[in-house]
Parts: sequence; C-alpha cells; structure tokens
Amino acid sequence: MILEKVKNVLANRKIKSQIEFRISSYLTEHCNIMNITQAELAIRSILLEKYPVAVKSRIAENYTALFAEDVTYIPFDGPECHSKEEMTSFFNSMMAQFRIEPVLKVEKIKIYDNLKDAYVIGKSFAKLTPMNGGDFMEMTFRAIWIFTVENGEWKIARQIWNTAPTK
Repeated sequence: MILEKVKNVLANRKIKSQIEFRISSYLTEHCNIMNITQAELAIRSILLEKYPVAVKSRIAENYTALFAEDVTYIPFDGPECHSKEEMTSFFNSMMAQFRIEPVLKVEKIKIYDNLKDAYVIGKSFAKLTPMNGGDFMEMTFRAIWIFTVENGEWKIARQIWNTAPTK
C-alpha cells in the first residue's frame, strides 16, 4: 500500500516536471522568452567565443555586430565612442597598428529579472603584435559590459575598459 502511494507521487512529479519542461521549451521557442540560465549562456558565448573571433577577424563589421545600436564604447586611453561608426573608426585604427589576440574572462554576471538587461564584470588579456614587426605586448584590462536585448538578441550596450591595478 505505501509502496503504491510512493510510486504514484513519483509518477506525478515526473509528469509535472515534463509539463514544466515542455511549457518552458515552448515559451523559449515561440515567445522569445528565456530563463536566466539561457541568458547567461548566451552572454558567455558572446564574450568568450564570438568576441575573440570577431576581433581576430580584423573586420570591423564582425566586431560591431556584437554591439547595440546606441552603443557607448570607452576603451582605455582611447576615444569615447557613441555609435557603431565611431567604433568602426577606432577598431580600424587599432587593426592598422596591431594584430590583437584577446582572451576574455567573466568574473561576475548579473541578469536582471526582466531578462532584457545584464552586466558583466571581467578581464581582458590581450596580446598585441605591432603590424610593423616589433615585439608583441601583453596587456590586461578590467572591463564592464552592460548588455541589453535588441531585436531578440543579446547585444553589448556599454563597454568600459580600465587598466588593472599594479601591485
């Protein structure tokens, strides 16, 4: 008798779990709704996979495609940019001077309850090789990225760089 009740409870939990999974999958697929885990994975993919590939491609359009239309981009010791056009100019000037190999590290991600805004605190480790053939430099920056959902996709709305403190 007790064993039968336990089996029924477990069966009901399994059915409930399957129903919740199907509802979540439907909402994600058809209503463009995601949960915090999916949002975090999407943001990590942008920073840890797409961003380095875009920089290494040396093509400004690949890089600026990761950013929102109303971007604010503040590189360390560089011009503050408030449009993709300004970013393109800065990116192209950097590519004319260096071959850049970035590796980003995510230290903290905060996704807001609206699932449309987030911020990331992290670091960038970059190897900059001068195009004129000089010795490469290794640089470390602290960064904050503010993300927003634009046309159903996560985009970097704000990127602010700072040098790491010297010890």
